[in-house]
Amino acid sequence: MVVVVVLRLTPLTPQVSSFSIFGAGLAAAVDDNGRALLVFGGGGGASRTGVPNALVVTQLNPAFQMELVGEHRTGLAPVQSLALSADGRRLVALQVEYGM
Repeated sequence: MVVVVVLRLTPLTPQVSSFSIFGAGLAAAVDDNGRALLVFGGGGGASRTGVPNALVVTQLNPAFQMELVGEHRTGLAPVQSLALSADGRRLVALQVEYGM
């Protein structure tokens, strides 16, 4: 027997970031409301474009809409890589400052 499942996906509203994203991590269902954490890091680098280097924490609701939880500015260097534990309790971020 062959079962074919066809899913109809509804297009989501695009989420736009004002800076280059170098790393991202997702922790699924971190609260009772089905929200997940999405953490990403990046920025404009040291190019003085006016785009800040930052580590950004957002929540994704079940409709995949992002809600800002917090932002940490990282100075002259962007976060270049990160890892987030599955439960959202631990975060490791790599930031390299050149010329030091």
